[in-house]
Amino acid sequence: MRSYVFVSCNVNVFVSNDDIISSQDVTSLATHLPAYTRVWAKQLETETDETDDDRRLGGYGFYSHKQKALTHSHWVEQVISAGSFGGHDTQASEASHKTNMGLASRRVRHGRGNVTQKNMQEYLRFHTLCLELKSLHNTRQVRAKPRRSTPRIKQGVTQLLYELHMGGDLTTVPVQQHFLHSELRIARVELLDMLCDKLGMTRTNTSYSQLQCLNWTFGQKLTRSNGVTYWATDSKYLSQPGSRRRDMFLIRGMEQVRGLNTAFCCEAVAFVEIDGFKTLCENRRRPLPTHLREHLVDDNTLRFVIGRWLTSHSTSLHRDSLHRPVCPGPLKLNHCLWTYAKTSRARKTMVTDTGNPSAAFNICRDMFGNDQSSCARRWEEEQRAYYALISTKTIISTVNIIREYVPFSDTLERSDVWLETVTVV
Repeated sequence: MRSYVFVSCNVNVFVSNDDIISSQDVTSLATHLPAYTRVWAKQLETETDETDDDRRLGGYGFYSHKQKALTHSHWVEQVISAGSFGGHDTQASEASHKTNMGLASRRVRHGRGNVTQKNMQEYLRFHTLCLELKSLHNTRQVRAKPRRSTPRIKQGVTQLLYELHMGGDLTTVPVQQHFLHSELRIARVELLDMLCDKLGMTRTNTSYSQLQCLNWTFGQKLTRSNGVTYWATDSKYLSQPGSRRRDMFLIRGMEQVRGLNTAFCCEAVAFVEIDGFKTLCENRRRPLPTHLREHLVDDNTLRFVIGRWLTSHSTSLHRDSLHRPVCPGPLKLNHCLWTYAKTSRARKTMVTDTGNPSAAFNICRDMFGNDQSSCARRWEEEQRAYYALISTKTIISTVNIIREYVPFSDTLERSDVWLETVTVV
């Protein structure tokens, strides 16, 4: 059987002597090269069905898809390496089409003809090298671990206040009256009273003794399940010494202030995670109150914001759609006006019945300032501070708010007035 080789710019077409192809069916004029050598007499006919299942190629059926026609592309290097232009057996190159053409074409970036050819040859070089190394060294393929679609988020209270604990015996006066931290200037007994109010327990030593089964974790950073992060620190924001961030929260619910419904708003002082409520309920033989069950994290843990309440400023006479106190004057279009809420009487842990600093304050004076003037100023500012334990699941959003300076003062001291910007552009 004699064969002819039709060589175009990119395609070598091999047909038998019996096929008739007119020149008008070929896009470019092909050169007819007679084969000077005969193939092996027992050589089987090579067909496209052996290596290519795609029948949706263009062209005329009698030329492109006839039984003995091969319309695959071959690089010049392949043609030369497989034989010669004079006598060429196409079976070897046709059998490797799935690797040399199919696999290489799928794995490289396509561009212009020469660029694509270069990329495919570069891929085949490394592919062949890797196969040889694998056969020589008998390497074992290790399945790569699937990449996580999203990084794992560590939820809960972090950036812990180390060396801070509730103490051993919560029924003793020295433990109860000791303040927690320089950035959490609340006595332990005040925190116990707030938790007793949440649980519906009386503020007695018996209740304090029952609360000793709980584990308390204090921190300055809170990460929720959706990845949102809140901070409450004066010195370690993003673990940078001296950096401050205390988030302000709008809390679910409202109260009556001077006859107007007013939203809840607080300043984050710290975050606390308390676990062991299963043991507490078993010891008391009473379940948790209904309003706390829906706030449980894992049937045993509650997370709270230790917050300082804000309330509407006395000059605010109107409320917006979210019941926030509207700022009077020209700023009413986009601002609200808040101030620190105050307790009805001074805190017993800071002030005696005669109005003097308490013994607990004098013992923990170093937590309130480095000098006498700063201690005195904070004693005045915080003796009626209104703190609360607020469930983290009641947080609606953060508030864009800033504390105003003391008017007509050159000391740059901050006042108790907070100006909220409703819409930030």
